[in-house]
Amino acid sequence: MPKRMKIYLLSLMTLALVPAAVWAMSKVAVVPYSESFTKDVAVGTQAQLTLENYSGRIVVRGKTGAGTIVIKANKRVWSSTPAKSKELFADMPMSVTTLGDVLKVTPGSPDGFEPAVDYDIIVPSSFRVVVATTKGDVSITNVDEVDIASGTGTVKLEQVASIKIVGQSGSVTIGHTPGPIDITTTSGDVSAKLAGDIQSVHLYTASGDVDLGIPEDAPAELGINTTRGSIFAEGLTLKNTKLSQFSVKATIGDGGLPIEITTVSGEVKVRTFTAVKAAPSVAPVKPAVVAKPRDEWEVIPADTTVAAPVDTAKVVAEPVPADTTAISEPPVIEAPEAVPAEAESSGKTEEPAIEEPATEPATE
Repeated sequence: MPKRMKIYLLSLMTLALVPAAVWAMSKVAVVPYSESFTKDVAVGTQAQLTLENYSGRIVVRGKTGAGTIVIKANKRVWSSTPAKSKELFADMPMSVTTLGDVLKVTPGSPDGFEPAVDYDIIVPSSFRVVVATTKGDVSITNVDEVDIASGTGTVKLEQVASIKIVGQSGSVTIGHTPGPIDITTTSGDVSAKLAGDIQSVHLYTASGDVDLGIPEDAPAELGINTTRGSIFAEGLTLKNTKLSQFSVKATIGDGGLPIEITTVSGEVKVRTFTAVKAAPSVAPVKPAVVAKPRDEWEVIPADTTVAAPVDTAKVVAEPVPADTTAISEPPVIEAPEAVPAEAESSGKTEEPAIEEPATEPATE
């Protein structure tokens, strides 16, 4: 057999074996095992939480005046049988250690195995939180400073003063922060809403849109650059503006710290917002009806169909003079005309006449 033919047949055999190997691997049982973990740590010299994770959700909440750091976790591992899964779990205990002012939490991973852990942690609001995760969503609220390195997953921050994020893939949402903010992401949208006395802002995404909201009349030096994408500025009063096809440089208000936004491919929107307080809940008020004198009453027959009430929620009220108590008058419904006497001969029954009420004499 020619050598070339042998090589050709070996290649065909290899291609035929690949699906069989994949099918065999898919039939291997994967049995999960999980346990919950809780630990309370008294606050002493600690000022920073360092949290490591391979896979799983991370939630960290700051609590003003907290004297205890509360750590709750649910850890999961997988193996071919329940016994092996439980044995594997026992070989990778959770680790909580304090070194100087740093409290460090790690999931444990012997022989390179990567367990999945969901965290829910409460720390003092004055803490700095450092997170390193390969895959999973991160949510942090009400702490002083955040430093995140994320592989894949969304990041949501609320009421965090200082922010630094380096991410590979996933959206970033930030609410109510003065900054400073430093965000670099490879793929994913970035949305941030600044509040208070804003500090420097640096946002970079290779592929994704950027939406930045700033307080009205907030002073800043604005710089936007995009390689492929549109730029929108809404509600801003810009001065010293320099425009090109894919960049904007301008002064907002009296100028201040820099706001720099860069995207390779994506839309950039910078807009102002006005904080609006929610109106208190008030029970609906029915429009008042002012009684007419008796000699002006209209008589409404009993079988008259009254029009449906007006939806007052859709009516804009006109201002009422100070000396007028009337808000609105009821609709006037005319009484039906009397049936002519000739109708009696035709067999029609005439409706009984209703007399107008007599006018009572005025009381002195």
